[in-house]
Amino acid sequence: MPESDAALPELPPARALAWSEWALDHDLSPSPAIALWRPEGVHVALGLAQSVEKEVRLGANGGLNAGLVRRQSGGGAVLLYPGVLCWEAIAGLDFVKRAGGGDGIRAAYRALCGPVIAGLGRLGVSAFFAGVSDLAVDGAAEEGNRRKVAGTAQLRRRGRALVHGALLAEADVSAMSEYLLPPSAAPEYRDGRSHRGFCVSLKELLGRGDAHPGAVLRETAAAIAEAAREAGWRVLPPPSALAPPAADLERNKYLSPAWNWRRERRRTEKKSTTTESRR
Repeated sequence: MPESDAALPELPPARALAWSEWALDHDLSPSPAIALWRPEGVHVALGLAQSVEKEVRLGANGGLNAGLVRRQSGGGAVLLYPGVLCWEAIAGLDFVKRAGGGDGIRAAYRALCGPVIAGLGRLGVSAFFAGVSDLAVDGAAEEGNRRKVAGTAQLRRRGRALVHGALLAEADVSAMSEYLLPPSAAPEYRDGRSHRGFCVSLKELLGRGDAHPGAVLRETAAAIAEAAREAGWRVLPPPSALAPPAADLERNKYLSPAWNWRRERRRTEKKSTTTESRR
Protein backbone atom coordinates (compact mmCIF):
# COMPACT_ATOMS: atom_id res chain seq x y z
CA MET A 1 0.00 0.00 0.00
CA PRO A 2 1.44 3.41 -0.94
CA GLU A 3 2.30 6.07 1.57
CA SER A 4 0.86 9.52 1.07
CA ASP A 5 0.82 13.11 2.34
CA ALA A 6 -2.63 13.68 0.85
CA ALA A 7 -5.23 15.74 2.70
CA LEU A 8 -7.07 13.98 5.51
CA PRO A 9 -9.70 11.84 3.75
CA GLU A 10 -13.36 11.79 4.69
CA LEU A 11 -14.71 8.23 4.66
CA PRO A 12 -17.93 6.38 5.48
CA PRO A 13 -17.14 4.43 8.66
CA ALA A 14 -18.25 1.15 7.04
CA ARG A 15 -15.60 1.61 4.35
CA ALA A 16 -12.85 2.35 6.88
CA LEU A 17 -13.79 -0.70 8.95
CA ALA A 18 -13.82 -2.97 5.88
CA TRP A 19 -10.48 -1.61 4.69
CA SER A 20 -8.77 -2.00 8.07
CA GLU A 21 -10.04 -5.56 8.57
CA TRP A 22 -8.86 -6.49 5.08
CA ALA A 23 -5.50 -4.76 5.68
CA LEU A 24 -5.04 -6.65 8.95
CA ASP A 25 -5.09 -9.90 7.00
CA HIS A 26 -3.23 -8.81 3.86
CA ASP A 27 -0.79 -5.98 4.61
CA LEU A 28 2.02 -8.13 5.97
CA SER A 29 4.80 -5.54 6.02
CA PRO A 30 7.08 -5.94 9.06
CA SER A 31 6.87 -2.24 9.90
CA PRO A 32 3.84 -0.84 11.76
CA ALA A 33 1.38 1.30 9.81
CA ILE A 34 -1.20 3.93 10.68
CA ALA A 35 -3.99 5.50 8.63
CA LEU A 36 -5.80 8.71 9.60
CA TRP A 37 -9.27 9.71 8.44
CA ARG A 38 -12.37 11.66 9.41
CA PRO A 39 -15.92 10.28 9.33
CA GLU A 40 -18.42 11.16 6.66
CA GLY A 41 -21.76 12.05 8.24
CA VAL A 42 -22.90 10.97 11.70
CA HIS A 43 -22.65 7.32 12.78
CA VAL A 44 -22.84 5.35 15.98
CA ALA A 45 -20.13 2.67 16.04
CA LEU A 46 -20.89 -0.26 18.34
CA GLY A 47 -18.48 -2.80 19.78
CA LEU A 48 -18.84 -6.39 18.65
CA ALA A 49 -20.90 -7.66 21.57
CA GLN A 50 -22.96 -4.57 22.32
CA SER A 51 -26.74 -4.24 22.19
CA VAL A 52 -28.24 -1.42 20.13
CA GLU A 53 -31.08 -0.92 22.58
CA LYS A 54 -28.72 -0.56 25.57
CA GLU A 55 -26.27 1.89 24.00
CA VAL A 56 -28.13 3.95 21.40
CA ARG A 57 -30.81 6.58 21.91
CA LEU A 58 -33.59 5.34 19.64
CA GLY A 59 -36.58 7.32 18.41
CA ALA A 60 -40.20 6.55 19.19
CA ASN A 61 -40.38 4.29 16.13
CA GLY A 62 -37.26 2.35 17.12
CA GLY A 63 -35.03 4.09 14.58
CA LEU A 64 -32.10 6.43 15.07
CA ASN A 65 -31.10 9.71 13.49
CA ALA A 66 -27.64 8.51 12.50
CA GLY A 67 -25.95 5.70 10.65
CA LEU A 68 -25.09 2.53 12.53
CA VAL A 69 -22.00 0.34 12.19
CA ARG A 70 -20.80 -2.56 14.31
CA ARG A 71 -17.08 -3.13 14.66
CA GLN A 72 -15.45 -6.54 14.54
CA SER A 73 -13.45 -5.36 17.56
CA GLY A 74 -14.77 -4.99 21.10
CA GLY A 75 -15.03 -1.88 23.20
CA GLY A 76 -17.87 0.54 23.73
CA ALA A 77 -20.11 2.63 21.54
CA VAL A 78 -18.65 5.83 20.09
CA LEU A 79 -20.10 8.62 18.02
CA LEU A 80 -18.30 9.24 14.72
CA TYR A 81 -19.22 12.72 13.54
CA PRO A 82 -17.68 15.98 12.31
CA GLY A 83 -14.62 17.01 14.29
CA VAL A 84 -13.56 13.46 15.22
CA LEU A 85 -10.16 12.22 14.03
CA CYS A 86 -10.07 8.45 13.48
CA TRP A 87 -7.09 6.18 13.09
CA GLU A 88 -6.32 2.57 12.18
CA ALA A 89 -2.99 1.17 13.41
CA ILE A 90 -1.73 -2.28 12.38
CA ALA A 91 1.37 -4.23 13.37
CA GLY A 92 2.61 -7.75 14.00
CA LEU A 93 2.75 -9.09 17.53
CA ASP A 94 6.55 -9.09 17.34
CA PHE A 95 6.40 -5.29 17.16
CA VAL A 96 3.82 -5.22 19.96
CA LYS A 97 6.18 -7.18 22.19
CA ARG A 98 9.07 -4.81 21.51
CA ALA A 99 7.18 -1.53 21.70
CA GLY A 100 4.52 -2.48 24.23
CA GLY A 101 6.59 -4.57 26.61
CA GLY A 102 4.62 -7.79 26.08
CA ASP A 103 2.02 -9.39 23.87
CA GLY A 104 -1.11 -8.80 25.97
CA ILE A 105 -4.06 -6.55 25.20
CA ARG A 106 -2.71 -3.57 27.13
CA ALA A 107 0.69 -3.97 25.50
CA ALA A 108 -0.93 -3.70 22.08
CA TYR A 109 -2.68 -0.50 23.09
CA ARG A 110 0.59 0.96 24.34
CA ALA A 111 2.42 0.00 21.16
CA LEU A 112 -0.21 0.96 18.60
CA CYS A 113 -1.32 4.21 20.23
CA GLY A 114 2.27 5.42 20.51
CA PRO A 115 2.18 7.90 17.58
CA VAL A 116 -1.16 9.30 18.77
CA ILE A 117 0.15 10.01 22.27
CA ALA A 118 3.39 11.41 20.84
CA GLY A 119 1.49 13.58 18.38
CA LEU A 120 -0.69 15.00 21.13
CA GLY A 121 2.46 15.74 23.09
CA ARG A 122 3.70 17.87 20.20
CA LEU A 123 0.57 19.98 20.66
CA GLY A 124 1.21 20.35 24.38
CA VAL A 125 -1.38 17.78 25.47
CA SER A 126 -0.23 15.05 27.85
CA ALA A 127 -2.47 12.02 27.24
CA PHE A 128 -2.31 8.71 29.09
CA PHE A 129 -4.29 5.48 29.32
CA ALA A 130 -7.25 5.29 31.66
CA GLY A 131 -9.60 2.37 32.14
CA VAL A 132 -8.68 -0.39 29.71
CA SER A 133 -8.33 1.51 26.46
CA ASP A 134 -9.29 5.19 26.82
CA LEU A 135 -6.88 8.02 26.24
CA ALA A 136 -7.45 10.62 28.93
CA VAL A 137 -6.13 13.94 30.16
CA ASP A 138 -6.09 15.47 33.61
CA GLY A 139 -9.12 17.66 34.23
CA ALA A 140 -8.98 21.35 34.97
CA ALA A 141 -7.86 22.19 38.49
CA GLU A 142 -11.35 23.17 39.58
CA GLU A 143 -12.74 19.85 38.31
CA GLY A 144 -10.02 17.52 39.58
CA ASN A 145 -11.13 14.74 37.24
CA ARG A 146 -9.62 12.82 34.39
CA ARG A 147 -11.48 13.33 31.13
CA LYS A 148 -11.61 11.14 28.06
CA VAL A 149 -10.19 12.51 24.83
CA ALA A 150 -10.20 9.31 22.73
CA GLY A 151 -11.59 5.80 22.71
CA THR A 152 -9.91 2.78 21.17
CA ALA A 153 -10.72 -0.85 20.33
CA GLN A 154 -8.63 -3.84 19.29
CA LEU A 155 -8.79 -6.82 16.95
CA ARG A 156 -6.21 -9.61 16.69
CA ARG A 157 -5.71 -12.55 14.39
CA ARG A 158 -2.99 -14.42 12.51
CA GLY A 159 -0.26 -12.96 14.71
CA ARG A 160 -1.23 -9.36 14.02
CA ALA A 161 -3.06 -6.62 15.89
CA LEU A 162 -5.31 -3.77 14.78
CA VAL A 163 -6.12 -0.85 17.09
CA HIS A 164 -8.52 1.77 15.87
CA GLY A 165 -9.55 4.89 17.71
CA ALA A 166 -11.69 8.00 17.67
CA LEU A 167 -10.08 11.20 18.93
CA LEU A 168 -12.21 14.22 19.89
CA ALA A 169 -10.13 16.75 18.00
CA GLU A 170 -12.77 19.44 17.68
CA ALA A 171 -16.05 17.54 18.03
CA ASP A 172 -19.03 19.06 19.83
CA VAL A 173 -19.05 16.83 22.91
CA SER A 174 -22.49 18.06 24.00
CA ALA A 175 -24.01 16.39 20.91
CA MET A 176 -23.15 12.89 22.15
CA SER A 177 -26.21 12.64 24.37
CA GLU A 178 -28.46 13.12 21.34
CA TYR A 179 -27.31 9.75 19.98
CA LEU A 180 -25.81 7.74 22.84
CA LEU A 181 -27.34 6.52 26.08
CA PRO A 182 -25.20 6.43 29.22
CA PRO A 183 -22.95 3.42 28.60
CA SER A 184 -24.07 0.07 29.97
CA ALA A 185 -20.47 -0.59 31.05
CA ALA A 186 -18.22 2.31 32.02
CA PRO A 187 -14.71 2.60 33.45
CA GLU A 188 -14.50 3.40 37.13
CA TYR A 189 -12.91 6.79 36.50
CA ARG A 190 -16.04 7.96 34.68
CA ASP A 191 -17.68 8.17 38.13
CA GLY A 192 -21.22 8.51 36.77
CA ARG A 193 -20.52 11.64 34.73
CA SER A 194 -22.54 12.56 31.65
CA HIS A 195 -20.98 12.45 28.19
CA ARG A 196 -20.39 16.21 28.42
CA GLY A 197 -18.82 16.00 31.86
CA PHE A 198 -16.67 13.00 31.02
CA CYS A 199 -15.34 13.82 27.53
CA VAL A 200 -13.38 16.79 26.26
CA SER A 201 -12.17 17.91 22.84
CA LEU A 202 -8.65 19.01 21.99
CA LYS A 203 -10.07 22.28 20.76
CA GLU A 204 -11.41 22.96 24.24
CA LEU A 205 -8.23 21.77 25.93
CA LEU A 206 -6.08 24.01 23.76
CA GLY A 207 -8.35 27.03 24.18
CA ARG A 208 -8.81 27.24 20.42
CA GLY A 209 -12.48 28.19 20.38
CA ASP A 210 -11.82 30.81 17.71
CA ALA A 211 -10.00 28.40 15.38
CA HIS A 212 -11.37 27.93 11.89
CA PRO A 213 -13.39 24.68 11.56
CA GLY A 214 -11.05 21.87 10.60
CA ALA A 215 -7.87 23.62 11.71
CA VAL A 216 -7.38 21.65 14.94
CA LEU A 217 -8.35 18.43 13.16
CA ARG A 218 -5.71 18.90 10.45
CA GLU A 219 -3.07 20.12 12.90
CA THR A 220 -3.60 17.04 15.08
CA ALA A 221 -3.49 14.65 12.13
CA ALA A 222 -0.25 16.25 10.92
CA ALA A 223 1.35 15.96 14.37
CA ILE A 224 0.41 12.27 14.67
CA ALA A 225 1.66 11.50 11.15
CA GLU A 226 4.95 13.28 11.82
CA ALA A 227 5.44 11.39 15.09
CA ALA A 228 4.67 8.10 13.34
CA ARG A 229 7.15 8.69 10.52
CA GLU A 230 9.90 9.72 12.92
CA ALA A 231 9.36 6.43 14.77
CA GLY A 232 9.70 4.46 11.53
CA TRP A 233 6.00 3.83 10.91
CA ARG A 234 4.32 3.90 7.53
CA VAL A 235 1.51 6.47 7.19
CA LEU A 236 -1.07 5.06 4.80
CA PRO A 237 -4.01 6.73 3.06
CA PRO A 238 -7.32 4.88 3.51
CA PRO A 239 -8.67 4.37 -0.02
CA SER A 240 -11.59 6.28 -1.47
CA ALA A 241 -12.51 3.06 -3.29
CA LEU A 242 -11.88 -0.49 -2.10
CA ALA A 243 -10.35 -3.47 -3.84
CA PRO A 244 -13.01 -6.10 -4.69
CA PRO A 245 -12.45 -8.36 -1.63
CA ALA A 246 -12.61 -5.40 0.76
CA ALA A 247 -15.60 -3.96 -1.12
CA ASP A 248 -17.41 -7.26 -0.58
CA LEU A 249 -16.63 -7.00 3.12
CA GLU A 250 -18.04 -3.48 3.24
CA ARG A 251 -21.20 -4.42 1.36
CA ASN A 252 -21.96 -7.80 2.92
CA LYS A 253 -20.88 -7.04 6.47
CA TYR A 254 -20.46 -3.43 7.52
CA LEU A 255 -23.41 -2.12 5.47
CA SER A 256 -25.62 -5.08 6.37
CA PRO A 257 -28.49 -4.50 8.84
CA ALA A 258 -28.23 -8.17 9.76
CA TRP A 259 -24.70 -7.49 11.07
CA ASN A 260 -25.16 -4.01 12.51
CA TRP A 261 -28.42 -4.73 14.37
CA ARG A 262 -27.79 -8.40 14.98
CA ARG A 263 -27.74 -8.62 18.76
CA GLU A 264 -31.04 -6.83 19.19
CA ARG A 265 -32.64 -8.72 16.33
CA ARG A 266 -31.58 -12.07 17.72
CA ARG A 267 -33.20 -11.28 21.06
CA THR A 268 -36.36 -10.10 19.31
CA GLU A 269 -36.49 -13.23 17.19
CA LYS A 270 -35.97 -15.44 20.24
CA LYS A 271 -38.73 -13.65 22.11
CA SER A 272 -41.10 -14.00 19.17
CA THR A 273 -40.30 -17.71 18.88
CA THR A 274 -40.97 -18.19 22.58
CA THR A 275 -44.26 -16.34 22.34
CA GLU A 276 -45.35 -18.44 19.38
CA SER A 277 -44.49 -21.64 21.22
CA ARG A 278 -46.75 -20.67 24.11
CA ARG A 279 -49.80 -20.04 21.95
